[in-house]
Amino acid sequence: QTDMRILRRLSRDVFHRGSTAISTIDFWPMIAASEAKIIPEYLKNADFYVNSALDYEYSVIVPKAREQIKISLKLYEEGKLPTSSHVKPGVYYADLERALKESRRLLKACNEVPRIDPIVVPADSILQEFI
Repeated sequence: QTDMRILRRLSRDVFHRGSTAISTIDFWPMIAASEAKIIPEYLKNADFYVNSALDYEYSVIVPKAREQIKISLKLYEEGKLPTSSHVKPGVYYADLERALKESRRLLKACNEVPRIDPIVVPADSILQEFI
């Protein structure tokens, strides 16, 4: 579940926020810590909540995320990886070595997931936010 959340987030950040996959992976520990601190209180006070996970989203999100991880790793290897958009000015990455290791792990895991063409995702699906 955590891997899917990371892949969902990096897909959205890359396609809608101008980030790189490695930048989002680098920032993930801060995102997860904030969510662990804030979300339970919201859920406790909510009248109801909706789990937006879809059965087929792995096969739509994962191939797109895999390509973005590959692009980010190639940029890193070429010395062209831009500064993270998630850190304060003057800081390159919070923990680039951890982010690179996690990127490679996620890339390997992504290779095991079958692909579904995003064209089959309905235009009004919440999944559109991540593709």
